Amino acid sequence: MSIKRRLVGGLNNILSPFDITVSRKSEIDDLRDFFGKARHHSFKKSPLPKDSSDYLNNNNERLKKLKKRYLKFDFSVTMHSIWEQKRIREEIDIQYFRGDNAYIFQKRAGNRAAQYFLTAYYIKTIDFLGMLDNLMEDDLFGIDTYNFNDKNTLSRDLLDSIVELYFLIDTIKLHQMKNVKILDIGAGYGRFCHRAWFQFPKIATIFSTDAIAESTFLSEFYLNYRKVDHKNRVIPLDEVQGLLTDHHIDLATNIHSFSECPVEAIKGLSRCPRLHWHRVICHGIIRWHGPEIRLPFRFPASVSRRSELRALSV
Repeated sequence: MSIKRRLVGGLNNILSPFDITVSRKSEIDDLRDFFGKARHHSFKKSPLPKDSSDYLNNNNERLKKLKKRYLKFDFSVTMHSIWEQKRIREEIDIQYFRGDNAYIFQKRAGNRAAQYFLTAYYIKTIDFLGMLDNLMEDDLFGIDTYNFNDKNTLSRDLLDSIVELYFLIDTIKLHQMKNVKILDIGAGYGRFCHRAWFQFPKIATIFSTDAIAESTFLSEFYLNYRKVDHKNRVIPLDEVQGLLTDHHIDLATNIHSFSECPVEAIKGLSRCPRLHWHRVICHGIIRWHGPEIRLPFRFPASVSRRSELRALSV
């Protein structure tokens, strides 16, 4: 151990009772480099598909109508602790919605190329269905990508979706289910719906909904653009109850959405008369936002044991 390190170690032992620590300037610079470069939303500017630049704008009449409808909907379901209008304005670029933003952090929180490659290597160890080769990625709508082994183009959109699909395979054997109807709650711009149907075309229908009007608008556009809207139906929030009346839902998914909602919003959704929670599987650490939150949150005791609906929070 060098004399400098000994001096710093001895000094820190003395200062420790005062909650003070001496760190090397180079270590602080490394931390700033690690966390500080991408604190805000960003996107990789690439050419937009034909006509999309005209459609994807905040003055679009469809988006305006959705916003008005959502403002009139049950506030207990649409109340937000994170997805407030100020954050949406600051975070979501309506044209480059697949960039590093509130939907998916791609450069922030220490995400670097190494994390992408390590995740890809992990996926290769479990990828018995070959999703890494089946599910393709491009550079559209501002997404950050990395080349992997001169073969695969990686993104958080792709990698997260593959890991989530394998979670469902491990948990409920999704790959063996046929003609299943899925309701994706908190669908964002439609990432999971796009990937799930492309990998499992025997899925009957994936319905996607979201409490954010911008997300519903983007899902409609994105799933249509990816040409999977014939099996993916975007359901505005105020039409979900009608959907549950007309369709039996086999599987409900929620990915990183309940963890960003006040408990009251989740309770409001759980009170839907025809949405019976049969099985709730939580994967990973859930952080509930808001000072009024108390852990753990439990779904209502009046759960229908006969329902085949499974609700998963991934």
